[in-house]
Amino acid sequence: MNISKDGKTLYFSDEEIDSETNGEKKVFVTKRINGQESHVKAEKRKNIGKHLEDSTKQQDFEIDDDEIFSFNSEMVLGVNSSDEKEEKTKTLPKNTEKSIHNRPKEIDENREFGHWEIDCVEGAKDSKKTYMTLLERLTKKYIVIEMIEHTNESIKQAIDSLEEKYGSNFKKIFKSMTTDNGHEFLNYDKIEISKYNKGERRTIVYYTDPYSSWQKGMNENCNGILRRFIPKGTDLNKVTSEKLEKILNKINGKPRKILGFISAEKRFNEEIKKIVA
Repeated sequence: MNISKDGKTLYFSDEEIDSETNGEKKVFVTKRINGQESHVKAEKRKNIGKHLEDSTKQQDFEIDDDEIFSFNSEMVLGVNSSDEKEEKTKTLPKNTEKSIHNRPKEIDENREFGHWEIDCVEGAKDSKKTYMTLLERLTKKYIVIEMIEHTNESIKQAIDSLEEKYGSNFKKIFKSMTTDNGHEFLNYDKIEISKYNKGERRTIVYYTDPYSSWQKGMNENCNGILRRFIPKGTDLNKVTSEKLEKILNKINGKPRKILGFISAEKRFNEEIKKIVA
């Protein structure tokens, strides 16, 4: 990561974002800047992140992230060993009937509103508080919900809160959710079944292949941006809801080239208006 100061603005000169595979290996997405690539290890980013967090008290941020949302499932991230990657990809998910390979191909094309990628962002090891993150594939709207702990029940309660907020329109806004095989997501009934009608499925869950976080790469990349403001190892109990909201407003409020130079927030609201009209 290259960081330079210009007046009061701190600029990110690349979009290096990492995601973990098996807890030991890292994979990276790197944006080419002026013909050069900058690869930065996660442990270095942690130290930089602390510096950036302190800098927010006096400086504004400009995040050059137009290209990260053009990420699609055909882009394969590099790993330390191609042979190991091939071997791991053959591992079957726990819920094979809900595999991403059974997901309608139209979702990959990002032409229909209401298809989300979901994940979790954890804080300090000695803290249970976790964020559930959701990204809508068409509009790039990014939602973060605070959870008291990293469990399947907390995931259920988080999605229940969205159903409470959007009511009868929930099924139109959250048509599908694609996630990984983390323990907190494996009981898909708790995600799919409506809070108000136990005989009704409020959404459809799909699972990525094991060790294939790139299959929900837009969410992973946006989590990386969130980490710029809330570095790994941060005690999330010390991050106020007001600060989190401010960060999300910055992420969702930035005009994006891929959206015709309007913000994710505006595009999302346009789709919501079509539903509630």
